[in-house]
Amino acid sequence: MNKSTEKALIIGIAIIIAVAILAQNANITLPNFNPNIIVNPSPSPSPTPTPTPTPQPQPENARKPTVLNAFVSPNPCTMGWWVDGTVTSNGYNYPIKIIANHLTTGTSQTLTGFLGPDGQFALTQQLNTPGYWTFQAMTEDGSVTSNLVELTCVGVKVDPSKEFYSRLIDDSITFTITSYIKNANGVLTAKSGAGTKTVGNFRTDSHGLATLTANLDSYNTVDWEFDATVGGQSASTYKGTCWVRVSR
Repeated sequence: MNKSTEKALIIGIAIIIAVAILAQNANITLPNFNPNIIVNPSPSPSPTPTPTPTPQPQPENARKPTVLNAFVSPNPCTMGWWVDGTVTSNGYNYPIKIIANHLTTGTSQTLTGFLGPDGQFALTQQLNTPGYWTFQAMTEDGSVTSNLVELTCVGVKVDPSKEFYSRLIDDSITFTITSYIKNANGVLTAKSGAGTKTVGNFRTDSHGLATLTANLDSYNTVDWEFDATVGGQSASTYKGTCWVRVSR
């Protein structure tokens, strides 16, 4: 090694030592010169999401009624007609429900809605079942109730327990006659292209309901239309007949 090379080597070592001392004193991290090592920078912390407040109903936006009044028209109505129901109150924007009871069959249904800003609630309902109905409005918790509205739906309707009758399998079929005519005698008939038959007699109860069970083994294998007449009113007048297909 000649003197020039030796001098250059000493100068290089001195520079490296000086840089190391300066980096240590200044708290500086030297870069990584190893090409096989990848230094990943620390990820920046994700910003904390700010929750969006859920709108809450303000007390001034709803008022629970203390009085409810119910109206239904037309009353009486005819089977298949649309009736208009209205509820008025001294509240607004408050949930209510309407309880509709069909006294003839003993069934009921519940309709829900909200009083409008004017304190009213309106609905239109088609009544396809004749007989006697009651309607009553009440708050959602049932603590405030309206007057009870009674409505008569005029008509006669026949419903079969099955739409297909097999003479080889079935022994009987039951027909339900729903009517607004109470405690009255009636007759059920069947009509087809093969002629007309008298199925049997029945009597409506104090609500206008009757049932009749029959055997159709002697009926031709065609479609039969069943019509009920009670108190001089027939189901065919109100489009209340039913069809049953008789097969072998």
